[in-house]
Amino acid sequence: MQQTKLFIKLNKTIQVEATDVYLKDVAKCSCTDKTLLAKVRSLWLYSFPRDHTYRKSISILYIIEQLQKEFPQMDIENLGETEAVVTRGTNRDGKRIVKRGKGIRVILVCLICFFGTAFTIMAFHNDINITSLFSLIYQQITGQESSGYTALELFYSIGLTIGIIVFFNHFGTKRITKDPTPIEVEMRIYENDIYSAIVEDADENGETLECR
Repeated sequence: MQQTKLFIKLNKTIQVEATDVYLKDVAKCSCTDKTLLAKVRSLWLYSFPRDHTYRKSISILYIIEQLQKEFPQMDIENLGETEAVVTRGTNRDGKRIVKRGKGIRVILVCLICFFGTAFTIMAFHNDINITSLFSLIYQQITGQESSGYTALELFYSIGLTIGIIVFFNHFGTKRITKDPTPIEVEMRIYENDIYSAIVEDADENGETLECR
């Protein structure tokens, strides 16, 4: 009998709300037989313990093993990750609490970033004694004593603001270019590091769901 080709693209990180995890939750599937594809996507993989948030690492080998048991005539090819980290989210009440507290967290993060950045800039300026430097430059160019509020301070402040906006590649919700911002790049690096740490810890502790 001719084998049916199934392509799987396993996702790296997935969050689900239900306790049962199916193949459609963790991977994208493609197959010429649409009827068989529907059965494949509904393949049960794992059940989380109820009433609490939990995380599970699922190996592609385990998924292939389960598929081969249910569909022995199928030729399977994975095009994605080798392991998926599945996290069970909170219930609806928990999501409401998160939504209520989201605005407060955003405000707190903005305040910390604003005052933290301002303190860093002031500390740097104090280290290099920029006030004396501007006064010396102003006096050498104009031959007059600096009052501390000259064109040098004004244009330096404007240039510093423009430099920060250009570096972070956005102002408010407006993006300057289509490139990812430095914050987005760092967040992606952080997410990849978290994924690697979870997968390695699960493998070391024998908690990964994989073939026997």
